[in-house]
Amino acid sequence: MRSNDQNGNYQQLASYENNPELEGQFNSNTQTKYKFTDETVTNDVTYWYKLVGVDVNGVHTEHGPMSATPHAVGNEVTTIN
Repeated sequence: MRSNDQNGNYQQLASYENNPELEGQFNSNTQTKYKFTDETVTNDVTYWYKLVGVDVNGVHTEHGPMSATPHAVGNEVTTIN
């Protein structure tokens, strides 16, 4: 989820329901790493993000918020983990 303000309204960018890369592994002993790239940002604008986890019972847990401010130059792309 993303917002332009830390305490603002957050909008869903992606979900396991429409992005197969975000689908859970249910009961697994193997660690799963999930990745999503927000490609709809503007340079020098600070964005706030929250990650919402959904367990096998449908319980939602919010994580965050955290901020990121892109500063790409030319064709340069910087990834923030």
